[in-house]
Amino acid sequence: MLFNNGVLVAITELQQKNPHLILCGSAALIMLGILENRHMSDIDFAVNDEAFIRIPTLPQFPDPYSELNSADGYKSHSGYYQRFKINTLVFEDHIPLYSEEFNGIKHQRLEDIINWKEKYNRPKDIKDLEKITIKAIEEALYKES
Repeated sequence: MLFNNGVLVAITELQQKNPHLILCGSAALIMLGILENRHMSDIDFAVNDEAFIRIPTLPQFPDPYSELNSADGYKSHSGYYQRFKINTLVFEDHIPLYSEEFNGIKHQRLEDIINWKEKYNRPKDIKDLEKITIKAIEEALYKES
């Protein structure tokens, strides 16, 4: 799926139903214009345990990698909303989740996305980090001129 109006509508609807959901990962970077639009296999959200329990509209099934993630203080759940695959990273309540807002959508802070991508260091994360760096350099050069 490409990030388009249908994706924005789904994100907005999910956040209206549960305002604790925070858009994270590549979808947030695409929405912010840091990454160019590309095919995404899913949309990632972060939420704390207590708030996750209050998402009745999102069918969930445990992620097979959930046990690997539990060492980092979260478990991953997957489900579908409309036609979109949704991954929800459910963090323990003591782990603070920070967000910012862009066009009415709560998203993970850029520094947190960078930290996450540096930590997991998958091939797609390495490419994303390179693009984030290039974008930051371009913006700094634009401000100087």
